[in-house]
Order: sequence, then C-alpha cells, then structure tokens
Amino acid sequence: MTEPGIPNDDHTLELACELRERVRDLNYAASGPPGLTAPQTVYAVLGSLNEAAYGLDQLLEQMGEFLEQQLSAGRLASTSEDGPDLAVSRAQDEMRQAAEYAQELSNVLEGAQREIAVLFVPETGTPPSPLSPRIPLVGQSNPAAVASADLPADADGPPSPAHSLPPTRPTIPRRAPRRGP
Repeated sequence: MTEPGIPNDDHTLELACELRERVRDLNYAASGPPGLTAPQTVYAVLGSLNEAAYGLDQLLEQMGEFLEQQLSAGRLASTSEDGPDLAVSRAQDEMRQAAEYAQELSNVLEGAQREIAVLFVPETGTPPSPLSPRIPLVGQSNPAAVASADLPADADGPPSPAHSLPPTRPTIPRRAPRRGP
C-alpha cells in the first residue's frame, strides 16, 4: 500500500480523467448565461487555459523520459516485431510535437486574453478608468473576485505593457500523421 499523498499509477490516471471531466464541465459552463455573462470571465478562463496548456509541455516531457528510462532498464516489451525501441522513439517524437503544439496553444490563448483586455460591459455607460482596479492574475485571486473586477485598460485604449506579449509568436508547422511502422 502506498502512503497518502504519494503519487502512484492509479492517482496519475485519476488526475488525467479529472482533467478530461473538468474540460467537459467547462464546455458546459461556458455555453452562455448563467455560466458566462461577462468578458472578465472569458479573460480569466483564457488565463487558466493558457497556464494549463503551458504545463502540458512538462508533462509530455516527463512521460517521454519515463518511457526512455523503462526502455533503458529493459523493462519494456512490445507486441510488434520491431520491439519496444521503435515504439518508444516514435511516441517520444509525437510527444515532443504535442509539447510544441501546447506551447503554441499557450501563446495563442495569451494573445486572445490580451486582445479582450479592453472589453467591458457598459452597465454605467462609461468604460473602466486607468485607475480602476486591474483584474488579478490567475492564481492570485478567487474566481468571484476575478469576475467582478474591471478589465485592464489604458486611457489610450490598448492594454498596458504588463498585459502585452512579444509582437511575434512562433508558428509551428502542421505535419501529417504517421502511417504504418
């Protein structure tokens, strides 16, 4: 039996299944009111998705390293006549590509977040002033506070430098899926 708090395969699989379920729940919640009524919510969700996509890079790298360690230790077998070496190598190539896509996704989500930072719901008929409280970064506040905060906006209109990205983002070329061995 494992100690509480010590990860094991069952716990790792449970976390992956929870991630899938949370995405399904988020899709349902963000389908419109009452789960999505303000641009501040979109801004905060984009920030959370950005951070999640950014973290996939590390996860994919760790799983590729695990497979390599298991292969090197002679603990893997394969039903393919090519043996486990080729399967591990191809899986690592695919996970590296997925990690690059995850980084691109993270960059694009951050760009979308930056673009909507100027939006607000005109309840009072006036946009938030530059002195209005800025929306907190994800992880620094609870969701209710984020949803009720004013979005960041400068008097000139564009987002402040604190919310800007570098002007260019790398483009990752798409590649065709592999066919056969």
